[in-house]
Amino acid sequence: MDYRFEDVYNRLTTLEAGGGGGTNGYTEEVTTPATEWVITHNLETYGIMVQCWDGIEEGADKIMPANINIDSTSQITIDWGAEEVSGRVAIVATS
Repeated sequence: MDYRFEDVYNRLTTLEAGGGGGTNGYTEEVTTPATEWVITHNLETYGIMVQCWDGIEEGADKIMPANINIDSTSQITIDWGAEEVSGRVAIVATS
C-alpha cells in the first residue's frame, strides 16, 4: 500500500505525541540537495522503517534511494547514488 507524505507525517506526529502504543517516529526535511543524507533520528533501535519523498508539499512522490545504511541505533545514511536529491524522510521505530 502506498501512502502520501501527509498520511505518514500525520501518523508520525501522533506517534511522537505518545500515541500508537509507545511506537516512536521521526521526520526530517532535507532542503540542500545531496547525494547522501546522514539522518540522526535518536530512536535508539536498529528496528526501523524508512520512507522518502521528493518534496514536502502535498502531492510529493515517494522516492527510492540506492541504499539505506543503518549506521547505529540513532543514525542512518541514505545514499542516492550520483544524483543530488532533496526532500523529506520519515522513520518509524518497529521495535
